[in-house]
Amino acid sequence: MVNQVENEEIREDRRLDRWIVNLADFLQEEKYQLLKLQALQQDKPKTDWNFRAINKKINEAIDEQLYHVYQVSFNKDVLAKHGLTHKREDFEAVMYIDPALLTMFQTVDDHYIECYTF
Repeated sequence: MVNQVENEEIREDRRLDRWIVNLADFLQEEKYQLLKLQALQQDKPKTDWNFRAINKKINEAIDEQLYHVYQVSFNKDVLAKHGLTHKREDFEAVMYIDPALLTMFQTVDDHYIECYTF
């Protein structure tokens, strides 16, 4: 099913592909790097380097930075080719793919990945 919102399609049954898996991996890795940078800048002795508890304001600021990167770095046509738009919902759908699934997707073939929807 496809809905038309502000001249951009939002697909409710999008299929994953290798490009989306790589995009999700990039976004998640970039977020982790920004969290480490923030922790290094604070230089607190009891820093949780596993980032189990992340300050909500810092988390939101990093997500905003990454959303901006997503919007300016990828042309609408490229995103549309993979069933995505510049909408925040699409960014979050990719950004928050389970990291364990991403790890698995990196070791399987493209046909297997395409069996998954998001």
